[in-house]
Amino acid sequence: VTGDIPGREDDDEIILLNPMGMAIEDISSAYFIYQQAQQQNIGTTLNLY
Repeated sequence: VTGDIPGREDDDEIILLNPMGMAIEDISSAYFIYQQAQQQNIGTTLNLY
């Protein structure tokens, strides 16, 4: 990204991504977005049951 270290130099090099994280990060992000939507009176309520 910054150019300090080269990225892939040929197609044989594989980049491994591990998208695992902590669920609390997902929950806190979702709660923040939920609060913002409530304050702005936007969004759609879904009946899940």
